[in-house]
Amino acid sequence: MIRTTSVSSDEIDRIISPEDLARKKSLSAEISALEKQRPKPIPMAAGVTDGDYRFTPDAAGDEPAPGQRRQARSCRGQLYPQGAGPLSGASVLLS
Repeated sequence: MIRTTSVSSDEIDRIISPEDLARKKSLSAEISALEKQRPKPIPMAAGVTDGDYRFTPDAAGDEPAPGQRRQARSCRGQLYPQGAGPLSGASVLLS
C-alpha cells in the first residue's frame, strides 16, 4: 500500500513564524515575476515513422549470454526508410 501526505500552502502559512511567512511571500512574488518572463513554448507537432522494429539498436540487456555469439539477422534492411532527401517525409507534412 502506498500512503501519501500532502500539506497545503495555507496550512504552512498558519504555523510558520511571521518572519518566515514574509520571506515566503517575498520569494513567491519573485518566482511569479520570473515565471512571467519565460518565453512562449515553441510550436510542436507529432511525428510518425514506419521504422522497422527488427532493426532497432541493441539496448541494455540485449547482449548475448557468455559463450554465445550473436546470431546474424535473417533479413537485411534498416530502421528508417531512406527517402529522396533529408526531409523527404517532412515535405508531405508541410505541404
